[in-house]
Amino acid sequence: MGIAHAEARIDDSVIMMGEVPLALEAHVHVYVPDAVAAFERGLSAGGFVVQELRRWGDGDHRGGIADGNGFVWWVSTQEEHPEAGH
Repeated sequence: MGIAHAEARIDDSVIMMGEVPLALEAHVHVYVPDAVAAFERGLSAGGFVVQELRRWGDGDHRGGIADGNGFVWWVSTQEEHPEAGH
């Protein structure tokens, strides 16, 4: 049994980590001030799109990019703060 979900704050960013059984790659979810700029930087560095950047209805503007080392980077900007329980 591993860690299902953990969060760490580094400066103004929250990093979410977790283990998925039998998964080969690592997934890192990072909240950033500008998801569009971070997504574009990832693509220009040679990453490829796992999931297009879009607004999800949960307040997040989020997308995923895989790098060449087995990491999938989920970049998000929280644009809205949904009320708890809604």
